[in-house]
Amino acid sequence: MLTPAHARVRRKGMELTTLPLKGKELSRAHQVAEAVLDAAEGMQGRRRGELMEALNELSGPARERKLLEGLKKLLLDLIRFEEPDAARATELRRALFECAAEQRRAGQIFDRETILRQLAEERGEPVEALEEQMFADLQSEQRIAALPRVGPPELVERYELQSAQAVLLRATRVVATVRGSSPEAYRQLFRSLKFRRLLHRIERVDEGYRVVIDGPFSIFESVTRYGLALCLALPALRACGRLSLVADVRWGRSRDALTFRYDWGGGGSGTEPPMPDDTTRLLSALSAGKHGFRATPCDEILDLPGVGTIAPDLVLVNDKRGQRVYLEILGYWSRDAVWKRIEIARSGLPQKIVFAVRERLRVSEAMLDDIDSAALYTYKNTPSAAALMRKVKQVAKCEGL
Repeated sequence: MLTPAHARVRRKGMELTTLPLKGKELSRAHQVAEAVLDAAEGMQGRRRGELMEALNELSGPARERKLLEGLKKLLLDLIRFEEPDAARATELRRALFECAAEQRRAGQIFDRETILRQLAEERGEPVEALEEQMFADLQSEQRIAALPRVGPPELVERYELQSAQAVLLRATRVVATVRGSSPEAYRQLFRSLKFRRLLHRIERVDEGYRVVIDGPFSIFESVTRYGLALCLALPALRACGRLSLVADVRWGRSRDALTFRYDWGGGGSGTEPPMPDDTTRLLSALSAGKHGFRATPCDEILDLPGVGTIAPDLVLVNDKRGQRVYLEILGYWSRDAVWKRIEIARSGLPQKIVFAVRERLRVSEAMLDDIDSAALYTYKNTPSAAALMRKVKQVAKCEGL
C-alpha cells in the first residue's frame, strides 16, 4: 500500500485533490512503469538486495520522483518473497560466535573461514549453504519466489487508485455518494463496509446512496488498521458506478484540516466480500438449530424515506407461515449507530427486525420493548443462537414454534 508521501496531490487553499495522469503524463508514466518492471526482469530466485540495487539505479526528473518511488513500492508489494528460516539463521550465528569465543580463549587468531569449515563438517553441509542460511533472516537476503504478471498500464492504474487510498489514511470523515449502480454492487459495497468493520451510516438519495464513514483520525485506537480498512473499501465504492467522495483529512506534518475531493465515473468490478467472522459463526449456529426459521445472508436494503437506511446481515424466514425477520449485528458499532437504528424502528419501519448489540455499548433491551416489529438483543462476547431466536420469535409473534 502506498503512503501519503507517494501520492501526487495538489493543494489549493483548503482543498486537496489527486493529480490525474492524462495525455503525455500518462504516456510517460507507462514508460516509467516499464522501466521499473524491466529492472525486476529475470530476478526470480535472486536476492532482494540485488533487486533494490537495480531499482535504485533508476532515476528521473524531480517532478517524477513520487511517481517513480510509488511504482517501485507497488512492485515490491506485488512480489512474493520466500519466507526465511529466522530460527535457523539465529542458531547458526550463535554457533559461529561461540566457536569464535573458544578460539579467542585458546589464544588463537580469529579465522572466519576456518570456523565456517569446522561448522560445515560438524553439520555435514556445504560451507556455501551455511553462509547463505546464516543471514537469511535479513530483508536484503530474501529470495524472490515469484514476480508479478502485470504490465505498465496496470501498474500505473494501481498507482492512481492507491494515491487516493493513501490520502484516506489521513481522513477524519468520509462522505461518499454512489449512483447508477446495480443492486448487486450496492450489496457488495455495504457488505464490504461491514466486513472491514467501518463505522458508517447509509442514506438514500436520488438514484443511489450516500455513505458517511468515520475516518481513522476520528478515533483514538487502531488508527493504522482502521485507516487501511477504509482504504481497501475504495474499490467497492468505485464499483458502484459514479462516485463522488468528499473527505475531511489531516494533511502534512502540521496535520492541516483540509477537504479532499475525489470523483470516479469509470465504473469498476467489485468482488463479493465474505461476511464478518461473528456473522458467519452466528449463521452456522442458526442453521444447525431447529428453530422453525431458515437463516440466510441478507441481500436486501431496508429504507425508511426521510429517516434512514439499514443493510441487515441476515434474514430469518419461516416458510410455513411466510414470516421474515431481519437481523443486524452491531458488535463493533458506536452507541450513536444503535440509537439511529432505534429511531428508524420507532419511526415506522415496515419490516420486522432484531438488532444484536454488544453489552459494552450500554444500550438496554427495554428501549424497544414497546415496539411490536423490532427488538434489541444484547450479548457480552458472542451472540447466543438460542437467546437470539427467542427475540426473533417474539417479533414474529410465533413463540410456540
